[in-house]
Amino acid sequence: MPNISTNIKEKEYKKIIEYMCNTCQYFGFIISTYDYIENNKQTEEYKIYIKNINQLMNKLKPYLIKTNNTPINFLQMGIKYEREEWEQEKYLYDICIFKVTDKLKYILQETAKSLYDWKQPNLPEDIMFIKDGFIKLSIESNQNTGYIYCNSLDEYKMINKLGIQFSEDYNIQLENRVKDNSKILVQSLLN
Repeated sequence: MPNISTNIKEKEYKKIIEYMCNTCQYFGFIISTYDYIENNKQTEEYKIYIKNINQLMNKLKPYLIKTNNTPINFLQMGIKYEREEWEQEKYLYDICIFKVTDKLKYILQETAKSLYDWKQPNLPEDIMFIKDGFIKLSIESNQNTGYIYCNSLDEYKMINKLGIQFSEDYNIQLENRVKDNSKILVQSLLN
């Protein structure tokens, strides 16, 4: 997946959200749960975070298809994990998956001004779009890093024309390897 080399914001942000919503079936993000909440319960930042998350989730609730409560390292290894009520493991995340619709597209375009706005304390983080069982776009919010899978040189060029700058040239072998690896993660998210 080519790295996105710049922050996609304003009109380019709206264009890439439009493109992803028109080509992908699912949208997802991560909400920090245990670790963030336990360490910040009394802070103003925490209160803002909870307020923002609740407001956004109320808007997105009709499109929610699944929430995974998972330690992120288990998810990355493709291991199914069920959190028990009594469990006190740190670094748990709620990974929320939504069905992409025109209404969801509008909400996403209005919720943020850039791909890297999707992070605490204002919004959930690490957004992703899923197409045909693999991750088409993923953002690592805390690293201000993004990746877009391009299935052809033509798509790579077309996305570039939307105003998206990549840090490397298109490489079909790398694209296919990353696509195959992301399928394991997507299967654990959707099953």
